[in-house]
Amino acid sequence: MSNWLKKNDIITMNGASIMIQCLDTESDSAVLFNIATQETSSMSIRELRAKFASGNASKKSPQAARGILRDFAPSSSASAKTIFNLGVITLLKKLIASGKTASEAIKATLGKPVPLPTGESMPMCSARQAYRLLKHSDNPKIAATPAYSLRGNRAPRYGKRMEEIVVQVIDDYYGREKSRFSLRSVREIAIEIAKAEGILADDDTVSMKYIKAVLVRSWNPDRDHNRLDQRHAKSIKAVAKNRIKPGSPLNRVEVDAVKLPMVLRGDRDGEFIEHIWLLHAIDCETSMPLGWRLLFAAPTTEDTLSCIQRAIFPKAELLRSMGVKFSVDPYGAIMNLVMDNGQENSKERLANVTKVGINLQWTPINSGHKKPFIERLNRSIKETLEILPGSTRYNGKDGMRTEQAKKDENLPTKEEFENWIVRWYYEHWAHTPLERFICADYEITRDLGITPAERWENFEKTQSLPLCPSPDEWRRVRFLSSRGKMSAKTGIPFKNFQFKGQNLQKLILQYGPDCTVQFFYDPHDFRTIYVPDKESAEWVELVNAEVGTTTPAYSFTDAKKRRATKRASYKAPPSRTQFRTDIVERSTGTQTKRQKKDAERQAGFAHERELQATERAYENPIQEQSSVEPTFDTYVAEDAIEKLVKHKKTDRTAK
Repeated sequence: MSNWLKKNDIITMNGASIMIQCLDTESDSAVLFNIATQETSSMSIRELRAKFASGNASKKSPQAARGILRDFAPSSSASAKTIFNLGVITLLKKLIASGKTASEAIKATLGKPVPLPTGESMPMCSARQAYRLLKHSDNPKIAATPAYSLRGNRAPRYGKRMEEIVVQVIDDYYGREKSRFSLRSVREIAIEIAKAEGILADDDTVSMKYIKAVLVRSWNPDRDHNRLDQRHAKSIKAVAKNRIKPGSPLNRVEVDAVKLPMVLRGDRDGEFIEHIWLLHAIDCETSMPLGWRLLFAAPTTEDTLSCIQRAIFPKAELLRSMGVKFSVDPYGAIMNLVMDNGQENSKERLANVTKVGINLQWTPINSGHKKPFIERLNRSIKETLEILPGSTRYNGKDGMRTEQAKKDENLPTKEEFENWIVRWYYEHWAHTPLERFICADYEITRDLGITPAERWENFEKTQSLPLCPSPDEWRRVRFLSSRGKMSAKTGIPFKNFQFKGQNLQKLILQYGPDCTVQFFYDPHDFRTIYVPDKESAEWVELVNAEVGTTTPAYSFTDAKKRRATKRASYKAPPSRTQFRTDIVERSTGTQTKRQKKDAERQAGFAHERELQATERAYENPIQEQSSVEPTFDTYVAEDAIEKLVKHKKTDRTAK
C-alpha cells in the first residue's frame, strides 16, 4: 500500500469510511465523501496528515471481490476498476428493467453513489463511460475488464514443462555434492532438452535470470547447501540464533584439539617433526585459556584428561618455571565442559569426570558453530604464530609450504615452540581487547573490563569462584577400576603383569591371602596399581615387578606391544634350532617344520610415545623397590601365630 494520498482512496476516520474525491495541494484542501451519510466535506491536507500521524485516520485497502472474475493479482488497480464497472452495469440494468430508457437511467444515476459488490459505494462515473459499459453489457467480462489489465508481462514467458526440465537438470547435475556443473552448464543442458522436445525453437534460448529464478522458487533458495560436503555444510550454513552467555567464569569451558601448521626441529640431526597437535581449553565467559597440552602424536583420551587437569588446578609454578609473565592464574572446578566426539574424547573414559561435578556436553564432529569460542582461539593462534620459522601457512591456508618450511633457518624445538604458545596465551591474548567485550556489554552499573585478564581479575574480586577437587578425588577420575585375586607369591596379576611391592604384606594382613580385591589403575601407566586400604580407604600403591625407578610410564597397550616386539625380534642361533630338530627326530622319528611368526607391525608415532612415557615417569616418580641384597618377608597369619604360641605353652607344661 502506497504512503501517498491519492484521489478515490478509501480512508477510515472517526469510524466512518470516507473517499477522497479531490486533493488540491495549492489551496491545501481535500474534498471528502462520507460513504455512509452520502455527505461531502472538506479538510486541509495538513490537518488530514496530522490525523494519520495521531492514529485517528487510517488508509483502507480495497477488498477483493467475491467470486471468480479474473486473475488480477499482478494489478490491484485493474481489480478495483473491474469491481466498480460491474457495480455500474448492475445499477443501470436494474433501472432499465424498471421501465426507464438507457438515457434516463444514466441521467438518474449521475452524481449519485454506486453500490459495489463489496458493500461499499463510490460516486457514479461519467455519462460517456456509462454508455460504453452498457454497449458491452451482453459480455460482462469484456465490459468490466479495463483495457490496461493485461498490459506488460502478465502471462509467463515459459510453460510449466520448461520449469520441470530446469528443476530436473538441477537435481541430476548441479545439486550434487562437489558437482563440477555450474549454472551456465545447467542452462545449456536445459536448452538442448527443451529443443529436443519441441518446447523451444532452434533459435530460442533461456536466460540465466530465468534459471536462477527457477532454482530459488522451485528447488532451494540456498543454492550452495546441497553442493557442499555434508560434514562441513552444517557448520558453514549454521545460523547464530542466540548468543552464548555463560554468566560466570568456569560455567562453560570448551576443549578442542587443533593440528598446528608447523615444522619443528627433531631431537636428532636432520629430523623434522611435522605432526603437531595442540589440545587446549578456554573459559567462555572471560575467553581466558585455562589449560593446554602440546602433542607430537595423535591425541588420546589420556591427553584430554591431562588438559582438563591443567585447567582445574593452579599453574603459577609451571608458568614461572617457563619464564612466562602472567597477571592471573586461572583455575577452578568446571561446571559444564563442551567437546566434540572425536577419538580423543572417549565417552566411556571421560564419564568419570562427573564424579567431581563436571557436566559433559558432546557436539558432533565438524560442528565448530556449537563451540565457537575455542574455534576462534584456534584461528587466532594460527594467525599469530604463522610468522615463526617452520610455519607451513601460505595465504591463510595450512600446509601450503611444508617443504619450504623445512629449509627455514633456526627451526624451533619442542620446548621453544611450547614456550611461544604459552607466552601468547598469558602475555598477548590475555591482554587483548576483544570486540564482544567492547560492543556487546552495555551494563553500565559494573565494568568487567575488555580483556580476558581484566575480566578474570574482576570476577575473582566480586565472586567466589568454584574450588578445584582434591588430588585424591581427581585421581579417582583418571583411574579405572578392576578386580583381581591377591596372592603372597604373585601379588595381583593384571594384564600379564604382577603387581607387588613393600605394601603387599600390609594388604594381605587386611584382606587375607588369595582374596579378591578391587583395585584402581591408570591405563596409560603400567607401573603401578592402587588398592584401597581396608580401614582408611586411602589408596595403597603396588608396583609392577618388572619396572624400576627409571622405567618410562608406558601404557598397558604399549608395554605389551614392546614385549611382543622384543620377543619377535629374537632370532635363535642355528645350534639351538638344530638341537630342537635332533631331539624331536630322535624321540619321535619324524621331522617338523618350524613355523615362523611375522613381527608385529610397528605402531605409528613410536618415538613420540616413548618420549611421552618418559615424561609421565618424570612427573610421577615411584619409590625404589629393590636393593643390592634382596629381602624376603614371610607371611604368617595371626591365627596361626596364636595356635603356635598355645601349642608351645602346652608342651612346656607337660614336660
